[in-house]
Amino acid sequence: MISKYNPAEVQPGFELFLNHTVSTAAKTFLLYIQHVGHHYFKGNRLFYERKEYKSFHLVFTLGGKGHLYLRNKNYDIVKGQLMFINCMEYHIMSSDAELGWHYKWIHFDGFNAESLYSMIYEKYGPVMDFGSDTFIPNGIDNLIEMVLSRDINIEIKASNIITGILTYVFLNGNSGTVSSNDANSKIKAVIDFIEKNYASDIGINDLVRIACYSKYHFSRLFKAITGYNPYEYIIKYRINTAKTLLKSTVISVEEISETVGFDTSSNFIYTFKKLEGITPSKFRKALTNSVINKKSQNLHYS
Repeated sequence: MISKYNPAEVQPGFELFLNHTVSTAAKTFLLYIQHVGHHYFKGNRLFYERKEYKSFHLVFTLGGKGHLYLRNKNYDIVKGQLMFINCMEYHIMSSDAELGWHYKWIHFDGFNAESLYSMIYEKYGPVMDFGSDTFIPNGIDNLIEMVLSRDINIEIKASNIITGILTYVFLNGNSGTVSSNDANSKIKAVIDFIEKNYASDIGINDLVRIACYSKYHFSRLFKAITGYNPYEYIIKYRINTAKTLLKSTVISVEEISETVGFDTSSNFIYTFKKLEGITPSKFRKALTNSVINKKSQNLHYS
């Protein structure tokens, strides 16, 4: 095992592959490292054909070029780009015959890993561009150092780092297609329209006219940028507005239902409970009780 790791001194031919044996508790409650490393392959030395391996693979390219085949598509991965895949899916990854491939990587799994992966993949796809940003490779270096030093608190620290990396990827990733300024501005115009007209009967054709895309392309782009399809976004905005009215007014549930754009109060109550796990009336009652208890505590300690 390598006892000293200096990424600045890495040369072609370098291969660092570290394993971590995870505890049962970490498997249940945390995101955890399975393997982590730093590779600098010459030419076409790397070739993996893999599927049904329970792991999520995150690779940050430092130089050269990698190739990925996934879901019937080919991707080239160059310096500053991140590859993120679910290894349960069939895929092929290889280094470029001429340029080789220099990258840092993590294999991880754990609590909610699949949901986090799906959110990121749906928004950006398997390859994202981070340019000269060092946040992700620095995070991987921290994980490498922890494994090398046998840090006794590695599991909780590693979970925190992996969560931070995934959060950073979700907020800052760029697939090169869905995050263009033009697409963002058009989707923002649609969102502005929804938030001004949420109480009206908004149809997909109304939104498509604003965005100037086909229905299919618009729906796909809207979900990639917002995380919701157009209908889900409208419903969630209506429910959030209803929650504000339940908290700040005394108007009836039926009036609120009509105010936020539901066709019937029964549909409103059903939808509210589905999303919030509680009926509108119980939601309001819980808020009222909370206020009363808080006032009571203030009187008790005054």
